[in-house]
Amino acid sequence: MRDFITSKKFLPVYFIVSFLTALLFKSLGCSPLQIALQSFPCFFIGVVFSLQHFVWKDPNFFNKGAK
Repeated sequence: MRDFITSKKFLPVYFIVSFLTALLFKSLGCSPLQIALQSFPCFFIGVVFSLQHFVWKDPNFFNKGAK
């Protein structure tokens, strides 16, 4: 399951969910701070996985110290 969630095929889902979350909370009348706090985690994870796939290009970048 972890391989699918961190794969390149699943990557756009993080940004789509982040956008839809922001849109939903905007339509509910939340403040911009609340919208940012709700949508930022998905956006951040999408950016981290994008960096992992396209910049670092090492799937075990975060597990170098683990044995």
